[in-house]
Amino acid sequence: MTEQIKVVGEPVYNESGFLVADPVDRVIDGVSVWPRGSSRVDDRDVDGFADELEIAVPAGHGLSEGDEVIVRGHAYTVQFRPFDWAQGRRPVNPRHRPRTVLVATRKEG
Repeated sequence: MTEQIKVVGEPVYNESGFLVADPVDRVIDGVSVWPRGSSRVDDRDVDGFADELEIAVPAGHGLSEGDEVIVRGHAYTVQFRPFDWAQGRRPVNPRHRPRTVLVATRKEG
């Protein structure tokens, strides 16, 4: 089953710090999402949690470390440089399209 994710765009500012262009969000279709890990901290003075997802997007979408993506209504941050399985490969089946895999984390607390 495939899903959609939204990549949140960055606003553009000039040298003086004024907003030049509003952020432009884009939607990526055909995405597979699965959990990678979850941790919860419950202490007397501290509480919070961190969720990690692995997301496989079609190759060539230009995501990089630090980008913000919206998955299932929650904002996640891309943690590592996405790994592109299509890089340097020539598949035997010409219709085979390897995906780019990225790790995204959401933290609260």
